[in-house]
Amino acid sequence: MTFAGRYRAGLALAATIFLATPAVALQPAPAAPPATAPAAASVAEPRPAIWLLEDEDTKIYLFGTTHAFPATVRWRSPRLNEIVATADELVLEIAEQGSADFASSSMSADDFARMLLPEPSPILDRVPETLRPRLRAALDAIGAPMERWDRMHIWAAAFALSGIRAAEEATARFGADALRAEQSSAETVLADAFRQRGKPISGVETGDAQLGALANLSMEDQFAFLEAALDGRGMGAVGNDLNAGTWTRGDVDAIAAEMATMPPVLIQALLVNRNRTWTTWLTERLERPGTVLFAVGAGHLVGSDSVQVMLAARGLTVRRID
Repeated sequence: MTFAGRYRAGLALAATIFLATPAVALQPAPAAPPATAPAAASVAEPRPAIWLLEDEDTKIYLFGTTHAFPATVRWRSPRLNEIVATADELVLEIAEQGSADFASSSMSADDFARMLLPEPSPILDRVPETLRPRLRAALDAIGAPMERWDRMHIWAAAFALSGIRAAEEATARFGADALRAEQSSAETVLADAFRQRGKPISGVETGDAQLGALANLSMEDQFAFLEAALDGRGMGAVGNDLNAGTWTRGDVDAIAAEMATMPPVLIQALLVNRNRTWTTWLTERLERPGTVLFAVGAGHLVGSDSVQVMLAARGLTVRRID
């Protein structure tokens, strides 16, 4: 639910850059019971969580999004619809999230280039000896030629493995038909509504900065990310993105528990550090009048390092309104 949909892009990564075949050659995932609430019936009356930060002349609504879910999911509550109809501007993680092209594409050419080494180097030689047997087994199971992995930075290989593991888990839990169903994202729907009203849409960060959160990891932290991906923890569970029930009913404790499955190095890089930056942005934005819908991944608005906790540390009050 974080990282502006690039986790979703990771699901397609194997098909777009690693494998010569049109589809990812995944190992059979362990059998799992189907989700009790497939796409359309997550909750009868959705009430995703919304908070309000305000002063005398400014209202900033904080809304936690999810970046990928079946288009049949009902997730817009009356309160959210009211905010969408009256807010002066929409702020996303990055502005491009609101475009249909972003929602349907995997990665840009620049993103892809950033993931590649200047020259290929055997990936098994670049990781600690303790990880080599497991990494070799995982890559052999996927079936892509090893030289394709040899082109990748360690963090990029870990990112791709996380996406592949997520696809395996999703297939086991929801079946291939659910994954092939038409997908949507909160960002594209919200952006369409604001465009129809002629209201501005902007981002609180850039796509380059987002990938930089991984690319700038120390080598030790990249190895930790890789080990987590091999363990199936990677960038967090994907249950909320695919079975949006906890999100649509505003179950922030369940979302926080999901995010806690991420390894500490990624919690720091993808949540804590970015939340600090966004907290500064929100504090400064509060000095200008207007009504803003600040819509970012729901994982940023839960837990002990949430944006709200950081705002409270600065003496600002954020209250949940739905």
